[in-house]
Amino acid sequence: MSGSFRHTATAGGGSAVCSGGGAVTSGTPPVRWRPPRPPRLGSMGRGQHGPDPRTLLGSWRFERVIDDRFAGDRKTVEGTITLADAGPRVRWAEEGVLHLGGRDLPVTRTMFVEPRGDGWFVVFEDGHDFNPWTTGEQVQHLCGRDLYSGRIDVAERGGRGAWTVRWDVTGPEKDYTMTTRLRRGGP
Repeated sequence: MSGSFRHTATAGGGSAVCSGGGAVTSGTPPVRWRPPRPPRLGSMGRGQHGPDPRTLLGSWRFERVIDDRFAGDRKTVEGTITLADAGPRVRWAEEGVLHLGGRDLPVTRTMFVEPRGDGWFVVFEDGHDFNPWTTGEQVQHLCGRDLYSGRIDVAERGGRGAWTVRWDVTGPEKDYTMTTRLRRGGP
């Protein structure tokens, strides 16, 4: 599919892939699901709002709650996010444990926050765009047929103490809210 992309998140050896296109069936007749229009980034696309991500370098403990309305369950993740200088970019590396139905699965994720124009942008490890780096404002990311609406809130000036990342995800087979709370400190 022209102009499409996919990204993979791993959890305990398994993976979930994000890619676009296709029809969704519901009940007996097939139903064609139409994704929302791609977000218009305008000035937000430059990611000029919020603190320079380099002010957040270091190790952060995180607790993530995933309220999955589609599956009818709640998942939690605990771990460490390390933001490190990577030349002109900031490397975002997550390591944690997903608590899922009495099982504990190791999870990892790597992204980068890179300078763009007069601001910053979050990209996946494979180089595909995710969202503008902005705080206190909603951003959106269309992944195939799934719309991710997110917000970063930094509690203290410069993020010295705590911050929160929240994503509301909707699509033909997704309906969840993922809230990640971060506080200073290593493992």
